[in-house]
Amino acid sequence: MAAYFLGIKIVIYETNSILGRTNKFFYKFAQKLLLGFDNIKDLPIKYQYKAVYVGQLLRSSFNLESSETHYKKKDFFTILILGGSQAAQFFGSSLAEIFSEICNKKIKIKIFHQCRKEDINQIKSSYGSFSNYELFEFNTNISEIMMQADLAITRSGSSTISEMVALNTPFIAVPLPTSLDNHQYHNAKYFEDRGCCWVVEQDLFDSEKFTKLITNIASNDKNQLTEKIRNMKLITRQNVFYKFENEIVKYFELCS
Repeated sequence: MAAYFLGIKIVIYETNSILGRTNKFFYKFAQKLLLGFDNIKDLPIKYQYKAVYVGQLLRSSFNLESSETHYKKKDFFTILILGGSQAAQFFGSSLAEIFSEICNKKIKIKIFHQCRKEDINQIKSSYGSFSNYELFEFNTNISEIMMQADLAITRSGSSTISEMVALNTPFIAVPLPTSLDNHQYHNAKYFEDRGCCWVVEQDLFDSEKFTKLITNIASNDKNQLTEKIRNMKLITRQNVFYKFENEIVKYFELCS
């Protein structure tokens, strides 16, 4: 807003698959709209010339070379549960109880479970006799845990699921139902349509169906996971930092 009133040129960046409300208001006044996804909805034709797909800006630890560590022989099928504060109740005791039940079926599973400090005791109780899990609040080396995981269960913020794709980690996305304009659902649907993940809507959650899905993925052959990884590798890789910078430079060269 300040830049607009001061006559300063604006470049905005949208990381979600649909425009956030702030960007939806300001793209009319911006010189360029850089996109993290290549399918922005509801963008009027007369403004589409401003839009350029550059991809997701991710930390250097999330790179393609790292992802080649998948499917080394392991004793356990490893699952990462990521939710944080946005998933405290649903991703806490509810999932712990489900995995406790799955493990009673003699399926060898290892769980890495992110949770809030105040929920740790309750989640431990929900896991019952199952003990092959690790609870953590926040981990700066989350990319290393992602690389160990055969499967992740996560909310679908744009950065998190883009990191999964960058590391070729198949995931089940459970979009936050209260996300503005349901943007988390659209983020997840983008990758589901490209065969990279499964989407489970929280409002339609069925514990029996979810248990069956996890059991099938973990106990049957790995064809489903292999297909998801193959589809992730088909998604265009590019130097996002270079494209981001280049689009800004091109604009100013055009103006000079």
